[in-house]
Amino acid sequence: MKKINLHLTLMICFTFLFQIQEALAGPGGKILKELFDTPLGKILGIVLGIIFLPFIIYSAAREAIEVKRTHRDLKKLSVRNARLFGWFEIKNRVQEVFGQVHSAWGKEDMSQASQWMTAWYWQNQQLMYLDRWEAMGLVNVCNVRKVLNIKPLHLHCSNEDNFEHSRIVISIEANMEDYLMERETGKVVEGKKGYKDGVTVWTFVLNDGKWKVENIEEDTQTMSYAKLKNVVPEFLNLQSPTSTVHRPTT
Repeated sequence: MKKINLHLTLMICFTFLFQIQEALAGPGGKILKELFDTPLGKILGIVLGIIFLPFIIYSAAREAIEVKRTHRDLKKLSVRNARLFGWFEIKNRVQEVFGQVHSAWGKEDMSQASQWMTAWYWQNQQLMYLDRWEAMGLVNVCNVRKVLNIKPLHLHCSNEDNFEHSRIVISIEANMEDYLMERETGKVVEGKKGYKDGVTVWTFVLNDGKWKVENIEEDTQTMSYAKLKNVVPEFLNLQSPTSTVHRPTT
């Protein structure tokens, strides 16, 4: 029990002190924190990095194992439906959705992303953040330069026909800038101008045969999903699936 409590304490401290500078950029509503951008902050970051190095290594190893496992499950599922579960197809879809959602966010009109997100989520983003910031005279500047990495963290496959309502959690690393400024004066009130790498965690749900965004979270949630066991159909336990690839017509 003491070992478990120590592990939880280290996890909480590490998350709060070391990862607080990470961003939930653009869609999702939170702005990049700048705790470790000052000279003193950079020194603090190095010290904390050394202190929590074992936990950092453990977290990276655990994430790598779960990403590999999810890739393996997706590969087996792609035997049944390559269009929905083939990693090449999923990766292209995620990158396309990432660009379209940020484009709609930049135009302050999330209805333009309605075909890429669930109805509840795009309306939530519009009302909770964009409309509220507009009423306050603020605007969120969020520009994506390049998507750097896309990794599958967790898969929950439904038993419904055509796997409808299945979910996949994806880690997306991108080089981007994200800050909140006053619309009239251009004064930055939160965040900082300039591009930097950041990670966000996106949950996609299979809706009407297409992967759509259901939630966007901070990268501090990565380990939470990496610790979950994938929920997959029983046939994935077979070593050599015999079914032919099914490619539904569009």
